[in-house]
Amino acid sequence: MAFGVTAIKKIVNRTNQSVEVRKRDNINDIAIVKPLWEVYEDIWIPWVFHEQDFEEKVIQITYLRDNRTVYLWQIGEKVRYSNFGFDAFAKPVNGISKPDGDRMLVIDDQSISLQLIR
Repeated sequence: MAFGVTAIKKIVNRTNQSVEVRKRDNINDIAIVKPLWEVYEDIWIPWVFHEQDFEEKVIQITYLRDNRTVYLWQIGEKVRYSNFGFDAFAKPVNGISKPDGDRMLVIDDQSISLQLIR
């Protein structure tokens, strides 16, 4: 079974606070995005099949002022997210949750979504 690569190529922060997007397994995959700002990046969304892999591989999105975190990863046929940690049945991310291809990560006050690059 082949697994496609889903890459975050652009991050759009639609909040009034800075956010940090960090891929835990690569210290170079980190972006701090100012309020109402956007940046171009190349961060692959990791495949996480087991809870044991979650802590090392997941993408962590932190709202810096609120100290609130959202986690993002791929499992099965969806890119999924959680507000609390690993969940094999976590909700698919809003927007395009199907893995494989380049995406824009949009961060709002109450949600995140993956969209086609504009």
